[in-house]
Amino acid sequence: MCPARVFKLVLLRVSEIRKMDKKDTRVVLKPEFQRELFTKLLKTYARMKLAKLIGISSAMLYHYKNLRVRNISLATLERGAMLLEIEMNKIEGYILNTYSFKESVQDIMKEGSAKRHQLLKDFRNEIPKISEIASNGQLDVEKWFLAYKKLIDFGARQFTKIREKGNRLLLEYTNFANGKQKAFKTVLPRKIEVDRDFLYFFGLWLGDKAGGGRIGVVNKEPKINFETSKLLQKYRQTPFFELYVDRNVEIPKTIKVDKITKKGLTGWAISVYSVNSIFKRFFEYLEANLDEFLNLMPNKAVVFAGLFDAEGNILLEDKCFRWACKDKVKIEIYKKHLFEMGLYRRFDGGNLVGYDLNKFRSLVFPHLRHPKKINACNLLFFKQGNLEDRFMRILEFIQARPGQTNREVAKALKRAKRSSQLKFLEYLDLIKMTDYPKRMFITEKGLASLSQGGKDI
Repeated sequence: MCPARVFKLVLLRVSEIRKMDKKDTRVVLKPEFQRELFTKLLKTYARMKLAKLIGISSAMLYHYKNLRVRNISLATLERGAMLLEIEMNKIEGYILNTYSFKESVQDIMKEGSAKRHQLLKDFRNEIPKISEIASNGQLDVEKWFLAYKKLIDFGARQFTKIREKGNRLLLEYTNFANGKQKAFKTVLPRKIEVDRDFLYFFGLWLGDKAGGGRIGVVNKEPKINFETSKLLQKYRQTPFFELYVDRNVEIPKTIKVDKITKKGLTGWAISVYSVNSIFKRFFEYLEANLDEFLNLMPNKAVVFAGLFDAEGNILLEDKCFRWACKDKVKIEIYKKHLFEMGLYRRFDGGNLVGYDLNKFRSLVFPHLRHPKKINACNLLFFKQGNLEDRFMRILEFIQARPGQTNREVAKALKRAKRSSQLKFLEYLDLIKMTDYPKRMFITEKGLASLSQGGKDI
């Protein structure tokens, strides 16, 4: 069949034909003329010799003669006419159609691409909604995967075996890696319990996810690295520890990892992950439907606890808590759900800020696992814990120079927010303020804290 795209269909003049790209232009002849032309050629010349003279394979000669192939290159037609001493102007009336081979290939590719895009769109529409995989406190990962598989089970990647073993899906597939086709194996949990562990891990992943085809978390805190490893194992993954460190930074001797990668970054961080792009795609599926997911979760505060351990902080001076976020879509989703829980007051351009300490203490604090953030909460809620360095320096100064005013302390230490920091030390009962303008004096509790290096106040 000839494509619809043509230069101009019938009765082309010789002058027009000569302007065409002979190799690229395909010609469709009247069937009876094509049969007669190649019959005469095969009678006049031996098949192998004729093939060389015309510049095509010997088998193709019979395809042309028997009309199995209905398009001929303009170069082939001209050579055949020359061999039979037929002038091209006498062939004009026998040309039904001409078209560009390159353009026809492009048209076919465009049509194929359009069909492929439509097919992929249909497959995406088959991906279940979160509500369709969430039931009885579980997420049906297997149901999601069987729909998602259609999007990736073609081309370079081909699944060769899928087996069930308990609550595991054992997947085997081939894919190209470093230019060679290789066999891979991976594991998915068939169902996931939507418990505190999973909700926390999902929140932690939202804030500090590992890149590439890895499911895991990047963080400095050893406790969070340990929690990530433990949770990956819970979901049948094998954790791998990789240290990312600046080329000019000395690697801490206490750190034990499987791999060290030196990069041009500030400081260092540890990525704890499993190489499993399919499992990561499941998390990305939840992320893409985050609002629906959070709406279905009765204990969504645990997600925000994990997110807080990744991207949150407590500003002790202002007695507020903040989730850092730069993603505009997520900001709106987080606002909505934090507001519903009474945990959102304002957005300061980079953080979602809340001030209701009672709400935070009851909903988020019980699920935190980051020791430094737990310590900050203990200081704020219970007036106990380890004092941070910036507060220790003020306490040491007041002990050495009792009776200083707020202005004098700020001037001597050259620090901003000195007033709010002094008020927090007073709140902790580590200093007391007397007279006006208020003068600072260390308390017995403050002296005890200094003697212990600020620990266990």
